[in-house]
Amino acid sequence: MYAVILSILLFFSYDIENTYQKAATSANQLLLVAHAEADTFVSCNGKKTTIILKDSLLNAPGQIGTEYNYPIYKYETEITFYADKKLAGIEKKQIHLKRFEYLGVTTGIEKSTTIDSLDSFYFNQNNQPISRLQFLVIQKKICKENEE
Repeated sequence: MYAVILSILLFFSYDIENTYQKAATSANQLLLVAHAEADTFVSCNGKKTTIILKDSLLNAPGQIGTEYNYPIYKYETEITFYADKKLAGIEKKQIHLKRFEYLGVTTGIEKSTTIDSLDSFYFNQNNQPISRLQFLVIQKKICKENEE
């Protein structure tokens, strides 16, 4: 009986650790690859570091979107670390831009963002997987603690 319970607990703990290791490896690989643009933000008095990697297939020569004179980012990856350099989350987004024009003049751009739920991971301070909503609650708590 105890052996069955122990094996189930080991299976779940292995899976949780394995998820964090896979996400950390993915984050390191993403940071090593060249991107069109990368921004880094340190927020909440140094309690959180976010790196945003931007890539665009649209403005490559001969591709769709070359009529625009500003960069269009079709893919963004947001990697967030806690203050102790532990991975907090990887969020991959696909951004769709729709141009509105009137008589050949751009009158507006509609921007919609879709989060890739299969390639996005969120972790608490103990490296355990959590939902996006739980991740946002933790971020609010971290930032609120520093504001006081």
